[in-house]
Amino acid sequence: MDVFSQLKIGDRLNIERYEKGVVLDEKCILNAQLMDIDSYKKEIYISAPIYKGKRYFLSEGQNIGIFFYRDTAVYQFYAKVLKQVDINIIAFVVKPKDGLYRIQRRKHYRLPVVIKVIIEQKRNGKMHKLECVTKDLSGGGIKAICNEKLDEGENVGVRLYLSKNNIIMVNGKIIRSVKDTITGCYELGIKFDKISQANEDNICAFIFGRQRLLLKKKLI
Repeated sequence: MDVFSQLKIGDRLNIERYEKGVVLDEKCILNAQLMDIDSYKKEIYISAPIYKGKRYFLSEGQNIGIFFYRDTAVYQFYAKVLKQVDINIIAFVVKPKDGLYRIQRRKHYRLPVVIKVIIEQKRNGKMHKLECVTKDLSGGGIKAICNEKLDEGENVGVRLYLSKNNIIMVNGKIIRSVKDTITGCYELGIKFDKISQANEDNICAFIFGRQRLLLKKKLI
């Protein structure tokens, strides 16, 4: 599949760094944006990547893997950094190598995973915090297991603990609340509401990282 037929200016990109075909740091996934496409030279321009809120500089000749998302799939291609340029803002010229690979069925793939989540809601004018765990996670919402009942249609705050140093806060709405008659716990379906692109990218990067580890272990 041709890379240039699928890319669109403005696409949000996730980037991994490679050396001799091996990912340098599987937990270090950079966020960038596609700024321009030079179809004649078969090159693309990307913004300076961001990692943990700080600008990250790529090196000339560095090999990278780039991922971008569509409603029906996630795509990956490999590329080499040609040079850094300054066109009002710092950007990098990148040359894709080989073709485009489809690596995931849907953008909002639901990953079965157990992580800590705090659900926040207002009760009698005060903020009530309920500690739960996820049953699965996607870029569009979560399924959580809690000890307390929450009503369907209720708006809540959702604090996701993706890792010790990666905690994000999103707004959501309870779309499902069912009690397990055996455990007595409640299974909540929560849909994210107006999630920022940065938070969605962060969640998708987390999901992709977990998927890749499972694939390596041949568990999926």
